[in-house]
Amino acid sequence: MNDSLQTVALTEQGMKLQSKLVNGASLKFTKIQAGSNQVPLVDLRRQKEIIHPKQDLYLQKIKTLEDQVEMKVLLENTSLEESYILWQIGIYAEDPEEGEILYCIGQMQEGKLIPNKRQNPGYSITWNFQFKISEQEHMSLDIHPAGLISVEVFTDKTEEIEERINQLNENLFLMTHPIGSVLAFAEDFDPNTKGGVWERFAQGKTLVGVSESDADFAAVRKIGGNKAHLHSTGDFYLKNEHLQAHSHTVNSHTHSVPNHTHTMQDNGKHRHDFYVKANAASGTGRQVVQYSDGNSGGEWKWGSSNSYEGSHHHTVNSSGACTTGSSTPGTSAIGGGQAHNHGNTSSASNLQPYITVYYWMRTA
Repeated sequence: MNDSLQTVALTEQGMKLQSKLVNGASLKFTKIQAGSNQVPLVDLRRQKEIIHPKQDLYLQKIKTLEDQVEMKVLLENTSLEESYILWQIGIYAEDPEEGEILYCIGQMQEGKLIPNKRQNPGYSITWNFQFKISEQEHMSLDIHPAGLISVEVFTDKTEEIEERINQLNENLFLMTHPIGSVLAFAEDFDPNTKGGVWERFAQGKTLVGVSESDADFAAVRKIGGNKAHLHSTGDFYLKNEHLQAHSHTVNSHTHSVPNHTHTMQDNGKHRHDFYVKANAASGTGRQVVQYSDGNSGGEWKWGSSNSYEGSHHHTVNSSGACTTGSSTPGTSAIGGGQAHNHGNTSSASNLQPYITVYYWMRTA
């Protein structure tokens, strides 16, 4: 909303006082007031006082420039208990005959809300009023102390306003950064100077958002990950199916046996069992061995030598090489399937492309 005044005019009383200034009267301002009501612009000059005055304003500075007088007026709410809608500003002066009069009045185009000291500490507005005065050498300015804000008071008020502004900024900072907030700065700035208690956070670490659906990231402030890593196979049982397909070839060759002797000692005892029958044709009773084809006559009978004989031994002498022959080439599987590992790689980096900042977290 615009803070400027739509219309500023000398009142009828002010115009009468203005004519008296030509005759050597001095201009003495007594007070400046703000009001919460308005009148039609055609009635503004006839107004004799501010309607519904709400607070006194301060005159900060007056200076003369040739045929003009410039006044700087300050509105501030350090002692304002109730807010209001500002419509008018009136400057009062002392008439030597009439006493205190409404010398000049200004009216806003739209009403402006002036907050009280609790709603917006340190709130202020300034306006510059300029008056054209003829024959300045016949005039003097006599500023009434009640309507003048001194340099000391102005300095004190300014410092008070700045302090309240700083306090408001601190409160706003804390309101917008509750406990647990994390801030990042690209330079070494300490947020403790803005209020609250802050500690450095996540030094040398990056931040990952909590994900309740992922067990690795389901809890807040969980620490994990490694800056570097090793690749290791650990113990592993290597089986035939893990080997590269291959064959083992055996070339044709000769086995040579050195000279040696094989001896069988006192073995081979045996007897001969056979069938016999008498030869009836001879009549002599001689026994003739017959084969089982039954061509000879007579009756078959069992016969035996009745004892085991023939104990003997064999000796075999060998001289020269003995060749077993050639062998057909073939394949065979090898490997014992024992646990083994291939060791570790050298340390490898897990770092992504990065840029460093200062992290701070509010703890109180």
